[in-house]
Amino acid sequence: MVAIHETAYPRLKPNLTQQELVQNFLPSKNEITLLKASTNIKSPYNQIGFMFSLKCYQCLGYHIAVTSIPIAIVTYIAQSIKVLGSKKNLKKYMLSKQRKRHKSIIRKFIEIKEDKKHRKKIMKISSLKSAATKDKINEVYCY
Repeated sequence: MVAIHETAYPRLKPNLTQQELVQNFLPSKNEITLLKASTNIKSPYNQIGFMFSLKCYQCLGYHIAVTSIPIAIVTYIAQSIKVLGSKKNLKKYMLSKQRKRHKSIIRKFIEIKEDKKHRKKIMKISSLKSAATKDKINEVYCY
């Protein structure tokens, strides 16, 4: 049986190795620069929430509640950006108005368009290609 984090709708693994943490959650220099430009240094909960949102979005492809991030990821990212991370900080961030602004900044950084019509068009084209491919595969194996 396939693990839940390996499905079409990915989830974060509860237990990650050090290599997986480094590979998926180590902020790059560009991401650190974006963090500094997008958050106030006097607001550690915004800094940590922003980086959690960014790294998890890159990993999963969608935004999640930062309060649901496994503690190993919380600790690793907090240490890598040198900001103290705590569940209290994460709850503060979830309630902040900055979170919505950060989502928009993250989408722009990752180059994801917010245009719903454009996304639906891409999904439709993808679905049709997938269906055509599956049809061709079935033809090959049915005869």
